[in-house]
Amino acid sequence: MVAVQPGQSFHDVEEVYTSEHPRLAISGWFHIPQEGEPGYSPPDTETESKALSSLEQLTSIKEDKMWSFRPLPTTEDYDFTEDDLAFLSKWINEVYLTPDVVEQMHEAMTEESILELPDFLTPAIAKSLHSHLSKQDSSPTDEDWQVAGPPHKQRFRYNHALQPHNIIDLFTHPAFRKWIYHATGLEITSERHLARHFRKGRDYTLATEHTSLAPQLEATLNLTPSSLRPKPPKAVGISAKAVFSAKETGWTTGEFGGYEVYLAPSAEEDADPAVYKAAEEGDDGVLLSSDACWNKFSLVLRDKGVLKFVKYVSRAAWGGRWDITSEWAIKEDEDGDDENGAEEKDPEKPNVEEEETALEEEEEWMGIPS
Repeated sequence: MVAVQPGQSFHDVEEVYTSEHPRLAISGWFHIPQEGEPGYSPPDTETESKALSSLEQLTSIKEDKMWSFRPLPTTEDYDFTEDDLAFLSKWINEVYLTPDVVEQMHEAMTEESILELPDFLTPAIAKSLHSHLSKQDSSPTDEDWQVAGPPHKQRFRYNHALQPHNIIDLFTHPAFRKWIYHATGLEITSERHLARHFRKGRDYTLATEHTSLAPQLEATLNLTPSSLRPKPPKAVGISAKAVFSAKETGWTTGEFGGYEVYLAPSAEEDADPAVYKAAEEGDDGVLLSSDACWNKFSLVLRDKGVLKFVKYVSRAAWGGRWDITSEWAIKEDEDGDDENGAEEKDPEKPNVEEEETALEEEEEWMGIPS
């Protein structure tokens, strides 16, 4: 029996997995009278401090130093050179380099603030990566990989490179910065990138809020190799017939977890991310839900207050979730709008000191050094 108070105490139930027996449990809540209610009595703070796990104990866990923003040099030259196109064509599917498609992406990003691009990498790069990551899924190595924490906020393995082809080299190249500009209409001013591996039966992230007043551009290149595997005929759950007819798997149905979700800001100001309330009754608040999949690139312009998390990956999954996550700070025009025309929700121009404080708070929550 534990005492739980939203936003002040943290708990979780580990996945119970067995192939033979179901998990049976009886659970419930006992309401303790609060101040102003009949039966309320002041708590014995001295006893509670000794007996209960506190927020201070949880936050005392050393947070991992994962990534930080790297400033980019100022530029006004976004015209592609032959070398730029030659470099990009080695990595990116040629469909996404054609002028007409790039223009369509720009229009879609301006209207929806979201882009999802399947088959993003070239077939040669994708094939090589799939072979390598499939082997890593079956027998992962710890070399150059670290574990993100603290565990009451997030847990996954991370790296600053993903071999045999370090895709992060693509994202940090000046030619890719130009491609981002043409595809989204946004000028980026700083960046950070991270390769992540969410292990089955172990890893997840809790919902975190974007606290900066300025929106930021975020991307995820999903590289989950087991999402291409057909479900074994003897597996419990979805029938093999359904798999082959509709290509339905535990990844697409949510059975395996591992999906990434963006949620609209809560209806209440100063709401705790642990207690989500939709802005409108009957609305689940989901802006984007992206399954763990293979070779899909997602771009999202994330506003202040938007929450994001990666669902716990079930032990029943065929493998882990692999991806590369990127974040870019974007340049704002003189009117305080971002470059693709989205108006700032705050009536006043963001204060520089407030902006820096908000960013530091967000980075502390994510386990990132300021």
